Amino acid sequence: MKELLNIVYDKAHESTCDLNMYLPDTNSPCPVLIYFHGGGIEAGTKKGFSDLKNITSKGIALVSAEYRLYPNAKF
Repeated sequence: MKELLNIVYDKAHESTCDLNMYLPDTNSPCPVLIYFHGGGIEAGTKKGFSDLKNITSKGIALVSAEYRLYPNAKF
């Protein structure tokens, strides 16, 4: 498994949003699972998943995204 950590995808606001990518050991195209943690926009982190990284052993890439939380998140 290849890990690409803390890739910034938005820094236009007060807090930077980044993501981690976990890639299977293949050079072929593969499906991607995008994971957004729970927490009702008030809690949680992109690191809050349990064994989802094991999905790469099935040939699936995983993207775990961080996003702004309340009160910085405007909804």
